[in-house]
Parts: sequence; structure tokens; C-alpha cells
Amino acid sequence: MITGAITCAAAGNPVTPSPGWAQRRLGLAVVLALLVAYFIALDLQLGHVDAFIPAYGKAMFVTESITAVLQFVQFFMLPSRR
Repeated sequence: MITGAITCAAAGNPVTPSPGWAQRRLGLAVVLALLVAYFIALDLQLGHVDAFIPAYGKAMFVTESITAVLQFVQFFMLPSRR
């Protein structure tokens, strides 16, 4: 469970309070940094890679497999509602 979280009695889900001033400021800083990086990368010309599609497919297969395993584990660990 998340540290400092309030548990909702009806659903049993952790509910965190809204972000404070420092968290909002950090979020804004991250968004601005990503925008700056995006505009810097607009002029960047990448080289041609023939193995892009196979590498992308393999990465997608690995991430989907990890997600499937995590969902199966969660399904078997949670109590049944029967």
C-alpha cells in the first residue's frame, strides 16, 4: 500500500490526497523540460536503421508479455468474489 494513503472503506482502494504546491511545481518543471527537449530534437536528423521494425516488435512483445504475467499474478493473488 502507498505510504500515507487513505484507504477508501467502500472500495478498498488507496486514495491519495491532491498534490501539494511542491508536487505541482515539480510537474510543471518536468513538462517544461520535455517541451524544451522536444523543440531541440525537431532539427535532429536521425540515421536510417533497417532493423527498426523488428526491434520495435521485439520490444512490444517483451512489454506485453511482462504485462500479461503481472495481470495473471494479480488475478490469482486477489481473493475471489464468489
